[in-house]
Amino acid sequence: MILALLITVVLFLVYLYLPGKMLRRWLRSERGFKYALPASLLAVPCWLFAMWLYELEQAGEVGRWAGIFVLGFGFSAAHFAYLGVENLFLRAYIGVYKAVLRRRMCREVAAWVAAEEAQADALREAVEPRLEEGVRR
Repeated sequence: MILALLITVVLFLVYLYLPGKMLRRWLRSERGFKYALPASLLAVPCWLFAMWLYELEQAGEVGRWAGIFVLGFGFSAAHFAYLGVENLFLRAYIGVYKAVLRRRMCREVAAWVAAEEAQADALREAVEPRLEEGVRR
């Protein structure tokens, strides 16, 4: 039971700190968003390294422990490729969202300006006759 708990904790920590997970966390931040597409190109060298290590493992030149690295780098390569596609959709969504907000703000500002102008016109209509009476006297 304790061994299963220990294995679960270790696997969770390995999954949490895989290069792809840390990169995804940074790329989803405000500063890293613009680097997501170039970072997705990291999938190619990551995949090539995983395949090279796998071939070495199959040839018997490295031990079976290399399988963990093959899985880690293979998963990271797939993750990097996924990040590129995900980023394209996120950029499109954010672009549409910003356009909708901009349009809504323009409408609200136009309505506010129209209301202010109407209020100024009403004030002008109320004040002008009194000013004209004061000038005549």
